[in-house]
Amino acid sequence: MKKIIPLILITLSSICGCQKKDNSSASSYVEPHYNEVEELHIEWKDLFNQSENQYYAYIYSVTCTPCSMLRGEITEFAKSGKAHLYFIFPNDDVPFVNDEALADASLGATSLENVYCYSTPTLIEITANAVTKYTRDYYEIKSLIASFD
Repeated sequence: MKKIIPLILITLSSICGCQKKDNSSASSYVEPHYNEVEELHIEWKDLFNQSENQYYAYIYSVTCTPCSMLRGEITEFAKSGKAHLYFIFPNDDVPFVNDEALADASLGATSLENVYCYSTPTLIEITANAVTKYTRDYYEIKSLIASFD
């Protein structure tokens, strides 16, 4: 029984992601720690300003357990060049909402005004300047990365 409880907690944390409750304080800003892909970091305002026709944006947090669990895989995937992947460390510019349906409605968006985040990690696919895939599920992100092998 003692072994099951930690497993349940890890599983729930992985499935649920990390919801950012308050993004109103600039003093809570922490520098991104994915230094191995520093050149691939972009700011939220540049989400739709990349030169590639198709690319991904990975929104993560340093305090997010699923993000930490994905770190090695997602950074290796980015460095592999199998797809164009950029990293966004959320600051006060990223619009976090407490409404999953509103965040999911980001699919099809063609401007920042219509893209919202519910939690980290979030992976957004953009094709021809439109959001064509939006996932915040740890296992879906892992599956997407694996699909490029």
